[in-house]
Amino acid sequence: MQRIESQNHWPSDVLFPAVTGTVIAHTIVRRNAERRAEDGVGSLEPAGWTPMLYASRNGWRVGASRRF
Repeated sequence: MQRIESQNHWPSDVLFPAVTGTVIAHTIVRRNAERRAEDGVGSLEPAGWTPMLYASRNGWRVGASRRF
């Protein structure tokens, strides 16, 4: 949004790559999960913990999330 507001990019310059990247990432994750299921390989996540990288107001944060 900052790039659009500062008039450095058109909305299409930001929207299309974001959508494309999201679709590609979801496809890769889904196909990897299907392949692992076919091969009988379990998840790489140890003991149900999922590593996370997310943006916050103070910068990037690293953490973990536990599935219940």
